[in-house]
Amino acid sequence: MLASAWKLASETLNKFATSGITDANIKTKLMVDAGLRNQYLALWDIVNTLVDLSQNRFSILATTTRAQSFISSYGLLIYETHSSLRKVFQTKSYGRH
Repeated sequence: MLASAWKLASETLNKFATSGITDANIKTKLMVDAGLRNQYLALWDIVNTLVDLSQNRFSILATTTRAQSFISSYGLLIYETHSSLRKVFQTKSYGRH
């Protein structure tokens, strides 16, 4: 289902590109052409829904796999590194007067 929806989004974007829509003229064309505007808004909704579904699937995967302990350890390492760097910058002036 997700792959089909991404394919639909890709085909819509390709259709826009082959019809001469560019980053420079998209705003003007959307203001003038109601049909194009409807297609664009439908694409916008599809992509937002796909992103939400993908994020939900990833969050479920992250909470149900053994990789969670790795992710937690990695987060702790980042926190400890950040704390150490903060201490270094607090104790040295680095040319500040």
